[in-house]
Amino acid sequence: MDSTRYVVGVAALGVVIVSLAAASRTIRRRFMPGLDGPPGVLAEIVIALSVVIVTAELLGTIGLFAPVPVVAVSVGIGVVAVYTQRRAPRDRDAAPRMTVAEPEKIAWSRYAAMVAVAVAAASWSTRTIDSLHRGMIATTDTLWYHLPYAARFAQTGFTSHLHYPDGGSYTAFFPASSELLHGLGILLLGNDVLSPLLNLGWLALALFAAWCLGRPFGVGCVALVGVTFVLTTPQLILDDAGSGLNDVASVALLLASVALLVNAMPPNANERMHSQTVVCAALAAGLALGTKYTVIAPVGLLTLGVVVPAIRRGRAVLAVQWTGALLVTGGYWYLRNALRVGNPIPTLALGLGPLDLNHIRVAGPYPVANVVLDRHAWTAFLLPGLSGALGRAWWAVLALAFIGCVLGVLRGPGSTARTIAATAIVSFIAYLYIPQNLGLPHQPFLFVTNVRYCAPTLVLGAALLPIAATSLGARLLSVVLAAFVVTLLATQISPTVWAHAASGYAGKTEGSFPAVAGVVLGIVVLVAGIVWHASQSRLTNRQRRRLPVVVAVAGIVVGGFVLDSYYLDHRYENVAGMTNIYRWARNVNDSRIAFVGTALQYPLAGKDSSNYVQYVAQRHADGTSTPITRCADWRRALNEGKYKFVVVTTPSFPLLSKLPAPQVSWTEQDGAASLLIHESIATPSNAAKAEAWLYKISDRMNPDACGPQE
Repeated sequence: MDSTRYVVGVAALGVVIVSLAAASRTIRRRFMPGLDGPPGVLAEIVIALSVVIVTAELLGTIGLFAPVPVVAVSVGIGVVAVYTQRRAPRDRDAAPRMTVAEPEKIAWSRYAAMVAVAVAAASWSTRTIDSLHRGMIATTDTLWYHLPYAARFAQTGFTSHLHYPDGGSYTAFFPASSELLHGLGILLLGNDVLSPLLNLGWLALALFAAWCLGRPFGVGCVALVGVTFVLTTPQLILDDAGSGLNDVASVALLLASVALLVNAMPPNANERMHSQTVVCAALAAGLALGTKYTVIAPVGLLTLGVVVPAIRRGRAVLAVQWTGALLVTGGYWYLRNALRVGNPIPTLALGLGPLDLNHIRVAGPYPVANVVLDRHAWTAFLLPGLSGALGRAWWAVLALAFIGCVLGVLRGPGSTARTIAATAIVSFIAYLYIPQNLGLPHQPFLFVTNVRYCAPTLVLGAALLPIAATSLGARLLSVVLAAFVVTLLATQISPTVWAHAASGYAGKTEGSFPAVAGVVLGIVVLVAGIVWHASQSRLTNRQRRRLPVVVAVAGIVVGGFVLDSYYLDHRYENVAGMTNIYRWARNVNDSRIAFVGTALQYPLAGKDSSNYVQYVAQRHADGTSTPITRCADWRRALNEGKYKFVVVTTPSFPLLSKLPAPQVSWTEQDGAASLLIHESIATPSNAAKAEAWLYKISDRMNPDACGPQE
């Protein structure tokens, strides 16, 4: 790793962060002066994320998602915000105070919260450390489309172009705000070393938002413990920790939105909600909408819960502000899809009266509701899937969350809490009826991996349970906290939380080092929390705000370069299946590489993620993508793409397949192609194979030389 490049990258990243922090703090003080303390910090985080994502989207629309424009615009936004604030100062003390925090209703809840955060840090760090050691190889989706999107943004500078990471159209239209942040890290640092760490930041934001949600009711720590036992369930850790998946990102942003809504309530029930904080909540909801399809339903109902009452109370301006802020931070990817293929969600049949929008049919996905009444599906897939995804105490996870939803509707303190509870319930109904990639018809063997789509319902229900229970007495609240703690600890019993038995191509974590290191980090977090709590009375507000920043900066300066060098030296070095091809790609830069047959493409991007890697297929004007079935078309596609290398695998590699890979003969029979690497996975018979070939293309291929039957 070039030390100069690292220093320049860290400096650029630091400039962007400092500029955004200054801008967000200034904006919050200007428009939400009464929102101080932790909710004010949460608002500043949401504003900073909104600014960086919207700025990146706008720059990427015109192909300027590049280091110099990003840094320059970030600095400009920070300077303008600070200058404007100085020109128009406000009397902060005269601002109306927003929701006042109540003291924690249970004395030992603070210590329970510290333990919960330590458990989350330990379990998530274990997976993250493994990714830093081997590369993010444990989840197919990370290598399939999440990080390929990020790399493509950084390579081309465009966010407005569609990228097809496979031969179909299923993933090409997904919203990609979290991938844009991965792309920003690649852009500024010159590699993806931040990507395995990014979801730890989203985890911290989710826990912080949960605390801010319960804080006005005196149950901030209890709500945090409740959300923690959901976020430390086995499948969420397996899928999101140390990976490019975005479930935790969408959950964190949704929690931030509802927390800001709750904190927008004035202490006096006769006063109006503070519109600026409501707009900030809309920014968070929009960011969630721009991150994952699975939050469309909860964000939609949350919008109705704000807009309809606002109009009824004669506050149409607030309704317009909410809608506008939601679209600004969440509408970009849907607008891109509409402009490109005529439908904001092309895989969904949408229409208005006689007008039918372009619908791209995708074979395979079906809703969970199709198998809810299937007895065999329950015994063979659904019950084992719930246990595998949520842990051995899966029934407690579901029960506590659903009780929180119901109790929130019936006993929620105020209309906002009841709206949040209704949002959680509608989110679960949507989960049952939205088509998903569950596997074969009536054999939902992928159900276990899709339980995470229910996370919005589970975290909202878990956070609402202690809030609604405050009206039922302190004794019941203590029972709720005890149930939360027991459930949290029970989820950690699952062997997959610590052993990380992953899929065949990834294997298990190497040795016990990741788990041991994760436990050590968890203990460090616990000790730090206890020390922090004990020193609260001796620290000023400014010291409490600055100390974490100083510690973070010191960690980056001291350990960043070592971590960066170690990660780049080991990432994707020993991946089962295409071991030699991935090793070859580590030392290749700025090359165009075509591939077909496998979804595991990201390691081909190289150490600096600069290789332009593209699945070769036929793209059509309506947005569909289909496999190439003729030799001449295959060779023309390689010529048109100006590819220097091509990787061909048997279908669905590294899974065994009895289907041939015709692209092998189409490629190697042309004199312009030469075989560099051939590798295969050992199989017990010749009937099913898993093979991969790497070819170098030294000249234009000849489509006319293909045989008539090809």
